[in-house]
Amino acid sequence: MKKIILLLLLASGCAPHNHKAQDAIAAYLQKTVKDPGSYVPISFGEPHATSSNADTVLINHVYQEKRGVNSSVIYSNMFKVDSVSGYAQMVRSSQKTD
Repeated sequence: MKKIILLLLLASGCAPHNHKAQDAIAAYLQKTVKDPGSYVPISFGEPHATSSNADTVLINHVYQEKRGVNSSVIYSNMFKVDSVSGYAQMVRSSQKTD
């Protein structure tokens, strides 16, 4: 029973950090995409700590963005997020689909 409680506490303790990172990425994209109203988050990967700084995580994010009247693009980008400051920055970009 103690192990189950410990696992639940650990799992719930990680969730707020993941949501903060997701919010930071969404805020970054709202500022940088051509049409912020067209940004649609699809999925967020699991955060992975960087070896250089324990407070910095890498997260893959898949999202859709409109690129014209009848055109939308799905991107899969890697973001670096500082969990202390909440600052997000795109590290690697790749277009998945038009």
